[in-house]
Amino acid sequence: MKGRSLNGLARPRVAAVVLVAACALAALALARAAPPATATVAANGASETAVAERRGGCPHSRTLPARASEAELRQAVACLVNRRRRAHGLRPLRGVRSLRLAATAHSTAMVRNDFFSHYSRSGRDFLDRIRRRGYLAGASSYYVGEVIATGFGHRGSAAGAVRTWMHSAGHRAALLSGRFRHMGVGVAQGVPGGGRRGATYTIDLGVRSR
Repeated sequence: MKGRSLNGLARPRVAAVVLVAACALAALALARAAPPATATVAANGASETAVAERRGGCPHSRTLPARASEAELRQAVACLVNRRRRAHGLRPLRGVRSLRLAATAHSTAMVRNDFFSHYSRSGRDFLDRIRRRGYLAGASSYYVGEVIATGFGHRGSAAGAVRTWMHSAGHRAALLSGRFRHMGVGVAQGVPGGGRRGATYTIDLGVRSR
């Protein structure tokens, strides 16, 4: 199948640019309450992904979605993302429960309700979901983002999702941003409108000051 990648800065609406992503779907959105820092990143996402996979340390990164649990896929995505960050001299992102809950609920909703977007069927965006889970409680400033992906077979594996993001400049810049400190990965078995033979991923990213 063909895929697309959406990049947008949401404040408060998402402005999207459509790009091509190989045989998977991915999308990115960002929101802020303070000016974001600029991240300097390198360019060769595909080879970095392959090297990280070969070096091991990320169990189930290539496991087909039907043969792994959602928890195993979630841990593999987090591992692969942080290996990429370490390769660029960036600190790993720390998992935060509130972001994981927001991300998991969104992945599940996309599969159950047959849509692929940062906006839920009720019109809520990722910032609404992150706020409702309590991540921003007491924060005086914040910078949050979200990337989503879905795919079948090997393209729906953890490695397939991360590879798709790394092939897109906007998604790559978000995942390798030095500004973010926290993440939550959410995985749902299945793809929107496509049955249970793939997987759908959400990563919610954040940093906050109190």
